Amino acid sequence: MSAKPVREGLFVTDPETGTASLLGSRCAGCSQVAFPASEFCPYCGSEHTQVMLLPQEGTIELCTVVRKSSPNYRGPTPYGLAVVRLTPDLVIIAKVDTQQVLAPGTAVRCMVQAVGEDDDGNVLLAPCFRPLHLQSEMERIRVAGS
Repeated sequence: MSAKPVREGLFVTDPETGTASLLGSRCAGCSQVAFPASEFCPYCGSEHTQVMLLPQEGTIELCTVVRKSSPNYRGPTPYGLAVVRLTPDLVIIAKVDTQQVLAPGTAVRCMVQAVGEDDDGNVLLAPCFRPLHLQSEMERIRVAGS
């Protein structure tokens, strides 16, 4: 059994830290940034885009907890789902690594999380955002246990 992304080209990871960077695209024509990365600009239709790494950290704009997931979701429930602001002009909807509602303005960092398995038994990895205050707490526990 191996691990693979839920979709190729969605993110890249740093194996040492477990952090992830989402892949977006910047339009050469209108300079807008889009997520996920696309070969054309969803804003102006230009076919001149360039793949770029999006910021790893952002802030929560709005958050909820999903208690009953869609039929095709194979991961655990409940899970957090949030509107995350990555830049002043880019807001995305993403899974959050918590089962509690986070307040607007909460700082988060992009990580990779197992969200289930495919039909062949491969672990599916997806980006999720973890609150920075939880990240710091987990790092303290890991250091204390070494």
